Amino acid sequence: MFPDTVLAGAAHLNRWASYNVIGTAMEISLSTDIDSISWEELARLFELAPLGKKRDPEKVEIAFRNSLLRVFAFHGETLVGAGRALSDGVWRAAIYDVAVLPKYQGKGIGSMIIRHLVDSV
Repeated sequence: MFPDTVLAGAAHLNRWASYNVIGTAMEISLSTDIDSISWEELARLFELAPLGKKRDPEKVEIAFRNSLLRVFAFHGETLVGAGRALSDGVWRAAIYDVAVLPKYQGKGIGSMIIRHLVDSV
């Protein structure tokens, strides 16, 4: 689905994995650790991406905690992207809320997020 040349690094992750974005000196880390997320920062990311109007951080937290899968992309300590997936656990899954900060768009980070969610379902 996504070209292998988009990223180099670990194919799957447990809690953290780092990827080098091909063609740049940028290292992006993916994390599934939901307990260290700033919900205000994630709500702001959705607004800046832009992925709709301003979101209530408490509702963002509820949505992500109630999702089967979620992944967060970091450049250093900066949250630069996120995504989540819902599933019935048998046949169907759907990916929601994939967003990347504008400064980081077009670098394959959204593809990294989607690839992790698809590979993990």
